[in-house]
Amino acid sequence: MIITGDFSRELSHSTPGRLVLAREILWLISGVYGLAAFFLELYSPEKRWKRFRWTKPWSKEGKIQLDDSDSEDEALNGVDALNGAGSVSGKNEDGDMECPVLTANFYERLTFSWLTPMLSLGTRKFLGEEDMWSLPPNDSAEALSERLQATWSRQLELVRQHKKSKPSLKVAIAKAYGGPYLVAGMLKALYDCLNFLQPQLLRLLLNYVSSWGTDHPMPPIAGYAITLLMFISACIATSALHQYFDRCFATSE
Repeated sequence: MIITGDFSRELSHSTPGRLVLAREILWLISGVYGLAAFFLELYSPEKRWKRFRWTKPWSKEGKIQLDDSDSEDEALNGVDALNGAGSVSGKNEDGDMECPVLTANFYERLTFSWLTPMLSLGTRKFLGEEDMWSLPPNDSAEALSERLQATWSRQLELVRQHKKSKPSLKVAIAKAYGGPYLVAGMLKALYDCLNFLQPQLLRLLLNYVSSWGTDHPMPPIAGYAITLLMFISACIATSALHQYFDRCFATSE
């Protein structure tokens, strides 16, 4: 409002103007609160930090410092991490490297930044089997078979209760593995809808530009709002498409 000249003495000394200012101040407070939540989510303690004591992000000595009580294997892993040979995200109960997606926060999942250590390591050496993370527990063959067994047992239970004439394997498979496909479909639908929104926003932007050749041009704030909506919708569409592909690749494997 200051940039476009809408902020004036009349605006701040009238009841409708004060309502507008209150609304804008609420938006500003919401933005500051969201920014604070963003940084807290990025730097808050995670489960992966139980084993390691982390230094300040700007420290030059490395991010991982091992406690004196750590074992020899953990110390070697810590040295490798400090030397840039790889990333230490902890080990699972089988002693394998834990997949960092398990402790990744919302923004790391959204931007796939949890893959950065692996990609960075791949630029320095050929990746081998020892460099690979283990599968997330929910994607293991044992977990997937138990999930199907549970849904199939539910179908058999419905037959014993005479609620169904015969069990349905298709229904059991859909209930066991259909969740990711449903989410992927919703993400793809969101992406398609936002693709239809972009031409409409472009039409509004052209109407805004054309209005400046008439006697009644649209206010500058309208142009700012249209361009901001175009940027936000493009970012959301791109993120939705990438999350859709991620689920497609994960389920197809």
